[in-house]
Amino acid sequence: MNPTFRLAESHDIPALHVLIEAFYKTEHLTFSEATRVALRHLVTDGTLGRVYLIMADETIAGYLVLTFGFSLEFHGRDAFIDEFFI
Repeated sequence: MNPTFRLAESHDIPALHVLIEAFYKTEHLTFSEATRVALRHLVTDGTLGRVYLIMADETIAGYLVLTFGFSLEFHGRDAFIDEFFI
């Protein structure tokens, strides 16, 4: 089995909620309405970053959140892995 990454879409948000809640529980973080709003914003606005589903065949095995920034050092856009959970 080779994992693949698939760009998350709006219809994937409920599945992402389950994964994010599991991740936050292990890290003792609070999953709040603000988190839900931020996730929807990130999934629907590609200028902010990307949310990928990690797929094992047809099963969602995890997720990765990549957010965009801007760096003077690197003369432009950069990216940061904000969350990675399997």
